Amino acid sequence: MQASASTESAAVGDRVTYTATVTNTGETAAAGAVVVGTLSDGLTHVSARIGDAPCNGVRPIICDAGRLEAGASVTVTLLAEAREPGAHTLAVYAASESFDRADDEPLATVQTDIRP
Repeated sequence: MQASASTESAAVGDRVTYTATVTNTGETAAAGAVVVGTLSDGLTHVSARIGDAPCNGVRPIICDAGRLEAGASVTVTLLAEAREPGAHTLAVYAASESFDRADDEPLATVQTDIRP
């Protein structure tokens, strides 16, 4: 999984675009694939899309990837507004009917430093 932010630093009130790309590196299709994003408290969810489809929820943000063929990728784009100064993160998780992590560690995190 790869994740990035449109900027490493922003001011309170600015909007930051986060992008996460998930690739099925397995040998078979992943049915029921989902990508889940969690923003830290200093960031407010504005919108989220997986491809052309909207995602659901706010905390967490749940994006339904459906069936992800072997070798295929999906990209989630999330727009957030900076609300509080400090170092804030987007944590990204992925799961499917055949891939469910036993721990609660994200597959990727992206940090943005928010200035007053």
